[in-house]
Amino acid sequence: MVEFKVNPDGGMYLGEWYERLRDVAGGSLPDVPREDKRVLLNKAFAVLPPDQLAAIGRKYGADFAVVFSAVPARFEVAYENAEYRLLRLPKTSPGRRNEERLAPSTGEPT
Repeated sequence: MVEFKVNPDGGMYLGEWYERLRDVAGGSLPDVPREDKRVLLNKAFAVLPPDQLAAIGRKYGADFAVVFSAVPARFEVAYENAEYRLLRLPKTSPGRRNEERLAPSTGEPT
């Protein structure tokens, strides 16, 4: 869905990349030097409430979320190792996928 450290080539997809970053960061991006952003983005993603994580999954058509193993398993764990967990996100009904949008300022489903 999004990789924190790699932005898309060229400006064509930059707006979409920033939107994805804002979604997984809970609605806003940290205003800190670049080297500190990754840590803060990871922390913000780790504390997303389950309903917001599920809404992000619906928005982008994701069936799974990769989280650090220290993050509580709020959904079924499909796989885990010492560093990461693969969480199975709740299924959505056909036709609902990608319809739900997140409010840009709060990250709450609209």
